[in-house]
Formats: sequence, structure tokens, C-alpha cells
Amino acid sequence: MNHNSLLGGACSMERSIHQHLTRKGYTLEYSLVGSGEPVLILHGGHSNCHEELGYAHLVAHGFRVITPSRPGYGNTSAELGQSIMTACEAYIELLNELQVPQAHILAMSAGGPSGICLASRSPSRIKALSCNPPSPVAGCLPAIRRTGWHGSCSGPPPKNMYGRRYGA
Repeated sequence: MNHNSLLGGACSMERSIHQHLTRKGYTLEYSLVGSGEPVLILHGGHSNCHEELGYAHLVAHGFRVITPSRPGYGNTSAELGQSIMTACEAYIELLNELQVPQAHILAMSAGGPSGICLASRSPSRIKALSCNPPSPVAGCLPAIRRTGWHGSCSGPPPKNMYGRRYGA
């Protein structure tokens, strides 16, 4: 485990880096920051779990931030990117390992399709979904609506997620 001290705003955070071995034998690298209600960050292209992405604000508002590295970045196996389903299965396995029954999903840019996939396939595991900025996933929204679950896929996350809008 690697610990990095992050300074953000008025909040000092301790980040821990971990690796999860999936049932299929792939490695999913991820970071944990903060404690409290879990937020799974699915970030955009060319990103790994070492980025900050406004974590200080989330941690200051009582959230535990879980950030996997994208397939092929950091120490995450590139094979997890073979299909969106393979990646989403790994994310659910990670939530299981961390004993997280439900999480908020903050899916940014290229992470949007994974967020939509998670919400449509595992709606009971998702507390809220926010895609920032909107990604090309509008065609996936009917799948979410059929489940009776809904989220926000345009603009910033809902205010009730952590009291203030992301980045405010």
C-alpha cells in the first residue's frame, strides 16, 4: 500500500493505493481517500487513481472517495478495457471487496458509459449517478429508465449529493 498526502483547500487528505485481483485474474488499481458515504469516481481518458479531481471538497463534506485507474493506466490491466461489461464487473467486485452496498457514482467524460452501465445493470448498488461533463451516452438512458432508477447525466451532480455542487 502506498500513502500519499494530498493538500486541497483547507483539507489535508491521506490517500492509500491498493490493487484488487478480479475473478478473471485482472488487476484493478484503485485509491481510497476520506471516510463516510462512498463515492465511486469513474474518470475520463488517460487517467489513473493518482489524480485528485476535487477530492478535498468531497472529503471535507464527509465522503469516502474510491477511484479505480482506467484499464491500461496505472497498474490496472488493459484487458479490463476489452468491454464495458468486463470493466463494470470489476467495479462491482471492488465494491463487494470494500463492503460497499451502495455508492454514489461520479462519472466524468469517458467514464460516463461505465457509470451508465453500472446504473443499468446494478441499480440497487447505485445511490446516485452524475455524468460530468455529459458524455455520448444518451442512447443508454432508456435502459436506466426501464429499471425505475434515475440519475443526472447533464451538468453538475445534484446538490444533495454532498451539499454543494462539484468544484464549487
